[in-house]
Amino acid sequence: MSHWLLKTEPGDYSWDDLVHDRKAVWDGVSNALALKHIRTMNKGDLASSTTPAASAKLSDRGNHGKTVSRPEPSRRKARGR
Repeated sequence: MSHWLLKTEPGDYSWDDLVHDRKAVWDGVSNALALKHIRTMNKGDLASSTTPAASAKLSDRGNHGKTVSRPEPSRRKARGR
């Protein structure tokens, strides 16, 4: 089992949004290195979420969860392709 640190911008989708929704699809990632790592995630891997402003306070928020499936192709259309 792996443990992942996931960075997101709070204006796009915050930890509070995930707490409210309880489950979400994380799509729209375009960074090649991030996509490489996402493709290695497995169901049940642990994940912690952070934003640039909150990264120093990660454990204070208790923002931890688990992946619930293997990665799937993005549902968003690729930009400019």
